[in-house]
Amino acid sequence: MDLLEGVEVTLTSKEANYLNTTNYISDPANRNVTAGTQTLNGNQALGYCRVRKVSTGTENNDFGRTQRHRIVLNSIFEKMKTKNILQLGLFMNDVLTKINIKTDVTQSEFNSYLEEAASLNVSKLEDLRIPSDGNYKSEEVPIGKRNQDVLVPTDWEATRNEIHEFIYGSDSANSITEQ
Repeated sequence: MDLLEGVEVTLTSKEANYLNTTNYISDPANRNVTAGTQTLNGNQALGYCRVRKVSTGTENNDFGRTQRHRIVLNSIFEKMKTKNILQLGLFMNDVLTKINIKTDVTQSEFNSYLEEAASLNVSKLEDLRIPSDGNYKSEEVPIGKRNQDVLVPTDWEATRNEIHEFIYGSDSANSITEQ
């Protein structure tokens, strides 16, 4: 995030207040966010992504947290899609040299993947939230020393079909049951 010079996010007043009064933003010097659209640095964006206890306005709990992840990922995407292939290559080389990332991907493979990604000309990210509305129940399960609420799909066949349709389109939705 910081190499991107931050990401643009719109906070509700409840989100801003929560972030400024909890340790979700780990560096107290960064606990200065406000309601409205602003550029968050990496520490602020990470804190924002972790929030579960404040509604986004449309989603609560873990769905709110995952919606915040999607908002940040879309903001990153919007910034990156304005770059040309040379700028993307320079940026990614900057990331690989300034951040401790271990990979077996060679520079040649990396460049090839970057060219392929840029050639796709994607203008918008698509996302799918699973389990979908009306297709899950909340269960308490022991995780570590305490119980945690988890969302469990109630109709696995419908869930499989939703994922299949999202990936392959509606024309092939029936083919999953035939396989």
